[in-house]
Amino acid sequence: FFFLLFTTLILINFNYLKKIIFYSFYLMLFILLLDSLYQTINGQNILGYTIVNGRISSFFADELIMGSVTIKFLIIILSLVNILGIDLKKKKFYEIFIFLISFILVLLSSERTAFIHFFVITLSYSFIRLNFKKFLASILILIIFNTLLIVSNPKLYNRIIFHTINQID
Repeated sequence: FFFLLFTTLILINFNYLKKIIFYSFYLMLFILLLDSLYQTINGQNILGYTIVNGRISSFFADELIMGSVTIKFLIIILSLVNILGIDLKKKKFYEIFIFLISFILVLLSSERTAFIHFFVITLSYSFIRLNFKKFLASILILIIFNTLLIVSNPKLYNRIIFHTINQID
């Protein structure tokens, strides 16, 4: 509790620390993406960790938590983007890039819970940031894109749809 209170006070009072934290998380997410792509292409990441059960784990070795960590980073980074008061053009660039990186990482991780969390966060953030027509358009685009992506990739379809249905039964 005291650590959280102390951290909050520091973040409120020191703007340069907010920027350092923002760029640190942004860099960590980007490094995670590079390592995950490397692991996807080569079968192992830069530390030698191999793919576990057909799922990318990156720096987390046999712990399949990359998607959930990505979602936590996404929330922190999006919060910092809004707190820092970045100008509108840069803000849109950061938001799009962060969502894109996070989406790729969540798909590579094949974590179903992280996929649902990403979908909810994207919808919530779109609802807050966009007007109603753009929000409805973004929902439609997100649903169509995700459906096409899952259906066109047998591995994703197997993990996200088929495996989920089997666990429910």
